Amino acid sequence: MALLSDTFLTFTNLVNVGTQIAVIAILALGSTFVIIAGGIDLSGGSVLALAGIVFGRLVVELPLPVAVLAALGVGALAGLTNGLLITIGKLPPFIATLAMLSAARGLALVISGGIPLSQILRSFRTLGSGDPLNISLPVLLMVAV
Repeated sequence: MALLSDTFLTFTNLVNVGTQIAVIAILALGSTFVIIAGGIDLSGGSVLALAGIVFGRLVVELPLPVAVLAALGVGALAGLTNGLLITIGKLPPFIATLAMLSAARGLALVISGGIPLSQILRSFRTLGSGDPLNISLPVLLMVAV
């Protein structure tokens, strides 16, 4: 693409591409460790959705740090549940994480009431828009992870 377009390798375009892939890259990094250890986790996307819904619902009623901690707690609880199902329950990782995928997806749907968070949290659209370096927060978080 760099050969076909003068704007492909520009700073602005690379930041846009980075912003688009940041969340998937962060999830992929965590999944990479699971795969290297010989396991599998199918629930990553659904747990992310559940944590995001919990954050979105709580941030309008509670202080930001409380909402962030609650969302992280939901993700940690899902991971702990997966781990306990696999180690103590002796379930295969595929089955345990498939069950968590379904449970997290269902809980996210129930909590959201089927309404997209974009309808609720219009003020968060600027969260990923940039900082003084003109690099979006998701890209900075991806690089940090």
